[in-house]
Amino acid sequence: MQRTHVFVLVGVLLAGFVGWRVMSDVGQADITILGASLQVPVADTFMEQRVGLGKYDEPEDVPGGGLLFVFDEEDERTFWMKGMAFDLDVVWIRDGKVVAVQEDIPAPKKGEDPVSFTSEPLLIDMALELSAGSVDQLGILAGMPITVSLDGEVVIW
Repeated sequence: MQRTHVFVLVGVLLAGFVGWRVMSDVGQADITILGASLQVPVADTFMEQRVGLGKYDEPEDVPGGGLLFVFDEEDERTFWMKGMAFDLDVVWIRDGKVVAVQEDIPAPKKGEDPVSFTSEPLLIDMALELSAGSVDQLGILAGMPITVSLDGEVVIW
């Protein structure tokens, strides 16, 4: 009987550890645009996309300087900046091309309602959030090709 309890306990702990690893393993994107290379985390689940860059206090805290949102299908997307502490630039992506950029989207001030912004009327399959000023600094413009590799596998080019 005790042996069964030990196996059950070990099984529960192992399942919890594996589940935690899957939930915390966001993945990595290697992005090449206009000769510049970025390595950023990927948000491809609802919870990761809901939190976005809102979990960081400063742009310098963001690994690789940005976050790539990956969606299963092309659609118009609306983002909100709940809890964001800094302004953003967003690169809207579809089929391996930058379809538009939005620059200097202001973060809400303390006590203000969350700011929202949208890709509408554009359909996108990815969005790259960067700290404000990054689009200008990197020279990113609509129409530019972009290469994205997820965990080493090229998915668009």
